Amino acid sequence: MNISKKWPVLGAFLVLLGIIFSGVGTKYLPEKDEISLIFNNEADLQQTETKSNIDLGVNLEGEVPYLKKLPILDKNLFIEQHYSQLIFGGVNFEFVKFAARTDEGVKAELLDISNSQLKLPVFDMPYLEFEYKDKFYTLEVFGEVIGPDNIKLTYTIKNIKSASMSLKSAAEYIGT
Repeated sequence: MNISKKWPVLGAFLVLLGIIFSGVGTKYLPEKDEISLIFNNEADLQQTETKSNIDLGVNLEGEVPYLKKLPILDKNLFIEQHYSQLIFGGVNFEFVKFAARTDEGVKAELLDISNSQLKLPVFDMPYLEFEYKDKFYTLEVFGEVIGPDNIKLTYTIKNIKSASMSLKSAAEYIGT
């Protein structure tokens, strides 16, 4: 075989190897956040400090309990998934002011409301802001598809500085 005929074959082989191994080394590079931690960039540290001011101490998360009440905060309130409904209530529910929306930003549909509990469609992934004992909180529900007909629902409850929606008590909702 002539050498001039080997160069195109060798070139094609090298291009093929380059395509196969492109990106192999880049998947082991650190992420942007990891790089800023390594070099202790002042701007990144200041940004981290402002984010931590949002969390005021309460940060609960977990799976939404199905057909079982889960006590939250001081154990005088609870959340529960009852079939397709999210129930938020408790013995001190009459002292709670709240507002709710869906994950799309639309005002949430209140299925039922009383002085002791509120029912919302759980699959609308509700977001509630509520005031309880002069503190503001969010309750957010997230869905994760884990099978063809199965969704795992999780929640987070966070303490916030102030509400971004107009809050009303259950009595005010019932009266309207």
